[in-house]
Amino acid sequence: MKDLFYAFKTNTFISAIISILIGLALLLQPGSFTVLACRIIAVLVLISGVAAILSYVRETQRVWRLQALLILGIILVLLGISMLASPAFFISLLPLVLGIIVLIHGFQDASYALNMKKLNDPYWWITLLIAAASIIFAIIVIINPFAAASTVVMVIGAVLIYDGVSDLWVVGRMKSTVKRFNSDVADYFTNMTEDRKNGVVYTEDAKEVDED
Repeated sequence: MKDLFYAFKTNTFISAIISILIGLALLLQPGSFTVLACRIIAVLVLISGVAAILSYVRETQRVWRLQALLILGIILVLLGISMLASPAFFISLLPLVLGIIVLIHGFQDASYALNMKKLNDPYWWITLLIAAASIIFAIIVIINPFAAASTVVMVIGAVLIYDGVSDLWVVGRMKSTVKRFNSDVADYFTNMTEDRKNGVVYTEDAKEVDED
């Protein structure tokens, strides 16, 4: 679980910082979005994809979540290369591209929320609400109901900032949940004693009841 969480934390942290930086740029300077800006975003998307692939390579367990991470990484790498090759074309597809990325993050957060619930985290439902909001915002960006191009860019920027900040919150909650879970497991085994005569293992409480 430690290696799996490390892979998740590294990839999510990098993606969150990238989302926040891109979001701030688009929100503060919507009229300055040019081919150069598209190329910068392409490089950031490419880096995010490479980070996802490296997270998969470092992990020895091939669970389905890491396989999904590999697929996402490959998609982002191919997307980044395509954006570098044809930036003007991808400017017109920007709402769709970034909307899909936020949508994927939303479903990832929903998966993490369910895992947090299994680990008895009291705030798992907040993560689930964040995931739902991310999915809704992504759909709004993909549908693109805005008439002005500058408004579209600003909305995309705001959504990316939200996506990055919410991902950082999820990382923090997952770190706390995993730490508490590992501590509970360690305490459980620490409190276990072995009845060497009968070859039976008891917890301290169970042994006291048995001895009574």
